[in-house]
Amino acid sequence: MRLDRPHVEVRHDPQADVVMFRMWGRVTADDIIRAIEDHFRDHRTRFAIWDFRRVDLNGIGAADLVRIAGRSRDASETREAPRTALVMRDEANFLLGRLYGAVAESALSPIEHRIFFHLPGAFEWLGIENPFRD
Repeated sequence: MRLDRPHVEVRHDPQADVVMFRMWGRVTADDIIRAIEDHFRDHRTRFAIWDFRRVDLNGIGAADLVRIAGRSRDASETREAPRTALVMRDEANFLLGRLYGAVAESALSPIEHRIFFHLPGAFEWLGIENPFRD
């Protein structure tokens, strides 16, 4: 199943219990929150991967991270042992991912987060094969 819109492509594989959010261009907190709400409203997917390798995250500030973490925490209430991998393109975005992880932890999110530079490491950490090999 695929849901496409500007800046976001969502791929979901129910068998592997994973969703991958592929993003590109200038992405806002509202784009991320909308993707969270659209997917997790109907699915209890355990694993999530956010592919931020093609995005400009310069517009995301601290207040946005708090909003995203809160909405993600709320959406995770129906997920069993949720894990989320953030895949970043460079050191600056990697540090933003680490800051997000700290914000999510302070918001008491049950989601375990890890940050990566490459997709294979993210899938390996989740313990699944990449079902989206196209």
